[in-house]
Amino acid sequence: SAFTAGSFYQDFYIKEFTLKHNRELTLKPGNTEALTYTIFPSNATKKEVSWNTSDSTIAKVSIDGTVTAIKPGSAKIRITTTDKNQMDSCTVTVSLNDPLNVTGAVEGTWKKYSVINVTGQINIPADKTLTIEEGVEIIVSDAAVDANGTKIEIIVNGNLYCKGKADAPILFSVNASALVAVMATLALVPATVS
Repeated sequence: SAFTAGSFYQDFYIKEFTLKHNRELTLKPGNTEALTYTIFPSNATKKEVSWNTSDSTIAKVSIDGTVTAIKPGSAKIRITTTDKNQMDSCTVTVSLNDPLNVTGAVEGTWKKYSVINVTGQINIPADKTLTIEEGVEIIVSDAAVDANGTKIEIIVNGNLYCKGKADAPILFSVNASALVAVMATLALVPATVS
């Protein structure tokens, strides 16, 4: 029998595909990374894929494979062919933002899920703004004192905006000896301090 050009059409499905990234990806909150993949055979006619995440509160993924880190934790990002024959995945770990040591005049933004080490008196100057985003932990050193022997103070002459949430509060931490000193100054007696 004779073959006529154009009379025969065959769909070529994806037989195999892989993510070009390692099986693990580490990001900081707010950062993004585009995941890419390769398809075999390259002439597949059905190239549609879908993306999903195991936990959208940790990391989101868009329809084009761009991952956005939300908060610390781990989530699995999966890519699946629309015919469900092939699947691959990448584990995304979202880590805390880099710690920051502060003293003196402060302004700007303390990023989501950061650790801020307050090592001396801090002051938000007039006409300046400090925004503290969700999930920030502020650790106040009890070792720092000013020239008058005053423990660390946070003085707000400008604007202070705190964006904590019920599931991602802003935490202030001091060590136990500093807490006992503050409570003694206020004439409060703690039941236990550890």
